[in-house]
Amino acid sequence: MDRKFKAWLKKKLGTTLYNKIKKEKLMTGSKIMNEFEKLKTSFTGTRPNGIGLTLPREVGIDEDPSRQIEDGEILVMANDLREMFDPQINKTLELINGQVSTVMAKGGKVKVSRFYSVRRYRNLTKNSTFFL
Repeated sequence: MDRKFKAWLKKKLGTTLYNKIKKEKLMTGSKIMNEFEKLKTSFTGTRPNGIGLTLPREVGIDEDPSRQIEDGEILVMANDLREMFDPQINKTLELINGQVSTVMAKGGKVKVSRFYSVRRYRNLTKNSTFFL
């Protein structure tokens, strides 16, 4: 997820501005990565107005409506997060499907008694019904 976020940030800022950010300010524990951690762990799939993440000073932009930057914060919309989450969720579901198929191909039966989601993205909870 963090790599997806950094790729999104680079695309949003452009390579020149992104490369101005010191590497340590994009590492785990930095201000922007801590803010992103809080954002991704509280993400439920909706948030129409988005959330602002504080950009490192090196970027040098306080206001840029075309990049959705206001007061030194870059806006992350629900759609942006979905695009970051979707590949990870799809990969997980593919792995589960592969495991179920392997068991069934060997004549076994599969009964999914519980499904736990670490995050409530797309309203998946332990009581969700889904099809493999």
